[in-house]
Amino acid sequence: MEGDKSPIESATIHLEKVSDSTVVTYKISNDKGYFSLEGKSFQKELNLYISFIGLKTYSKKIKINNKDLNLGKIFMKPKDNVLDEVVINQDLQLQLKKIP
Repeated sequence: MEGDKSPIESATIHLEKVSDSTVVTYKISNDKGYFSLEGKSFQKELNLYISFIGLKTYSKKIKINNKDLNLGKIFMKPKDNVLDEVVINQDLQLQLKKIP
């Protein structure tokens, strides 16, 4: 993650066809943030998406050439609308009833 650069466990990673957004394969990152995608496709290019709650989705068009592709380190940015803190206050009204 951008800023603290800690690995993101359980991020969702998937590949889609460029032509119609059909999902080709997907995976969840491990506790160290690593992932490996495997699948069969006759496409020469696919869209890669990486998402995680509270972070902007990373996307990149990648070329498929039947060789291993190392993407290196990917830094994700926080979403603009993430709140630092939420405080909920509620006033409770008590009613006393006399028991006959």
